[in-house]
Amino acid sequence: MIVVKKKRSPSIVEHLDNDTLRMVGENLTHGRTTHGAVRLACILGRTCATFRAITNSVLQAILQLDEDQLKVFQAAMKGESILITGVAGTGKSQIVRAIRSVSSPDRMAVTASTGAAAAMVGGSTINSFLGMGTGRENVEVYFSIVYGSRNKELKERIVSTDRILIDEISMIDSKFFDKIHSLVNGVRGRVGNTLPVQFILVGDFLQLPAVSATTNGFVFQSKAWKELGVKVFELKKVHRQTDPKLLEVLGRIRGGNLSQMDHAYLMENCAKEPHEDSVCLFAKNDDADTHNRVVLSKIHQPTHPFNCVDKGDEHALTAVTAQPKLFLKVGALVMCLKNINVSASRGRLVNGSVGRVQKVDVVEAPPTIRNAHITVEFTDYGDTGDSPHKFTHTFITGCTPENEFSVYKKDKIVATRYQIPLKLAWGVSIHKSQGATFDKLVVNMAGCFADGQAYVALSRARTLAGMHITDLTRRCVRASAVALDFYKRSSLI
Repeated sequence: MIVVKKKRSPSIVEHLDNDTLRMVGENLTHGRTTHGAVRLACILGRTCATFRAITNSVLQAILQLDEDQLKVFQAAMKGESILITGVAGTGKSQIVRAIRSVSSPDRMAVTASTGAAAAMVGGSTINSFLGMGTGRENVEVYFSIVYGSRNKELKERIVSTDRILIDEISMIDSKFFDKIHSLVNGVRGRVGNTLPVQFILVGDFLQLPAVSATTNGFVFQSKAWKELGVKVFELKKVHRQTDPKLLEVLGRIRGGNLSQMDHAYLMENCAKEPHEDSVCLFAKNDDADTHNRVVLSKIHQPTHPFNCVDKGDEHALTAVTAQPKLFLKVGALVMCLKNINVSASRGRLVNGSVGRVQKVDVVEAPPTIRNAHITVEFTDYGDTGDSPHKFTHTFITGCTPENEFSVYKKDKIVATRYQIPLKLAWGVSIHKSQGATFDKLVVNMAGCFADGQAYVALSRARTLAGMHITDLTRRCVRASAVALDFYKRSSLI
């Protein structure tokens, strides 16, 4: 049963034990004793020296945690590798913010399995952070890349990182996680740093699994999982102001069950017609692409086509996310395809950021890759999601690093595509929506084929009234038997 969170008692601060507070202080590299720290010290009867590095913002992040969340935070502070799991809205992101607030950016890597998820946590993909490309090569290839002449910064980044957070961990398979673990500890070991890296894994294995999990297994089946001794924490208290009945229904769908009563409840209470400017979710990428083309055709603005420039092995470029030919109009909704500005406190532009085209300046006609400026307005919601900041970025066509999509074999580039790093975003595949939240949504369940796909799609909307559902049947709702067994063995369901 899913429990809706009630107001927390202020006495929660008493759950901060001395070891946790000491480790918080050790994690912080800057700060000063503040009024809030003095007050907390007085409450707990401890000296202010313990709190000298704890700022008011850090206190706020920690004191917002409920008792179950605090147990997870304490395990993280002790350096334990952990899995933070649970249904949508249980406050996993709150714990992540608290951990980030006490971690040096130079020592903690904030990553995710997909570009869209990385955008939401304000980080990069784990592939990008470790220079692992698609992740399909043998781990020896990635060691060669790290120690290549062009990658001094990559090696230094890995060596200095003590804590790696990976969001949407269900989208990573066992084989790839073993490569990540081997690469990180191997690179650090070569410089004499034998202290194991702490992994903080966030996600729900009953959501969409990695496509390759069927053959390669889930992360919890990996050798690295056993070596790390990952501790599992499932959060059950729902923090969002939402419909308890909907949560109950979604909980059953998460487990692979859709009764006639639950189906009737969803269809009777969802939006009867799509809301204007809704994002549409599709089971298949092709359907999302078709929807994008249809919506684009309805904008009464000139169409601007942009052709790519390809170099090297053309067959290797099939895995590249940038499109060979991109069609844009002023007013088009677009998604960024690579990390451009990850570190900005305001105005982060990362793989998965969604914006709207404001202006297209073409130097000459017809446009090619080399002669246009495309201005896009994006919104950065910050770490908390409640402080939206609008900003613009101008994409300039040409064979530049910002437009470069390269494919590596061994430690060499075998193919490169130069293209504006954008794609249309009215239609999104369910896979790419994982981790996102939408106010206005159309969920097209036709063709749902994967475990967890229906649950992910139906749990993306903030409210049932904001969601229009089509083609939902019992056959759409599936859950992985392996993941269900994992949760049962962990006494989590």
